[in-house]
Parts: sequence; C-alpha cells; structure tokens
Amino acid sequence: MTSTNDCMIDERAQYRRRHTRSAASGHVVAQVLNAEDPQLIGHTFHSSIVEVSRCGMRLITAIPLENCTLDLFVKINGLPRTMLIKTEVRWVSLEASGVYHIGAEICDAPESDTQAWCEFQRDLEH
Repeated sequence: MTSTNDCMIDERAQYRRRHTRSAASGHVVAQVLNAEDPQLIGHTFHSSIVEVSRCGMRLITAIPLENCTLDLFVKINGLPRTMLIKTEVRWVSLEASGVYHIGAEICDAPESDTQAWCEFQRDLEH
C-alpha cells in the first residue's frame, strides 16, 4: 500500500513531465510481466485510460502495481486497431475514491506497437 509520503513524491514527479498530457477515452487489458511481488506476475486486469502522452499513460487500477512491467493491449476509442504496448510503472497514487492511478511509461520493445503509438500521439498534437 502507498503511504502518504509516497503519494506526495508521486505528485511531485507528475509535475516533472516531459510531454503534454491529453485526455483520451479507452481501455486496456494488461498483464503483469515482471514485479517485485512474485504473486503479481501473470496477473491480468482491465483498466480505463485517464490520460495519455507521447511517453506513457495514466491508468486506473484496483490494486497498487508498484515497480511492475506490463504488457498493455490498448484500445483508444475512435481508433480502428488495438495496440500492444510494453510499459513500466513509474508511480502509483491512491485516489480519494479508493482506486489507484498508475503512471505507465512506454518501453521501446521490438514486439510492441511503439510506432503506432507515436503516430497516434502526432495526430493528437495536431
């Protein structure tokens, strides 16, 4: 569970963003590939997208997924295809509603749709 100090650190980290965030509606199906907690490895969950940027996205989860690597099957409303994106969780924030928001940073992996994500981001920016 994230402590109050951890949330404060996470909020400060959000202000150091490198790229502009954009609201986006869509959902992901995610699978935990790597985690400090071995019981999380292989865990699959559904999530809603809160916002996106060139380098990542903010997702809603029911459990804190600190220090995890995820495979995300991303479906953005209005786009014809689902993208496979490999990400690393960079921060976790417990929200007042009791759900967690996570910051997932995109990793450049040969088997992922990183190029399609970049094209989607270019379209958003223009």
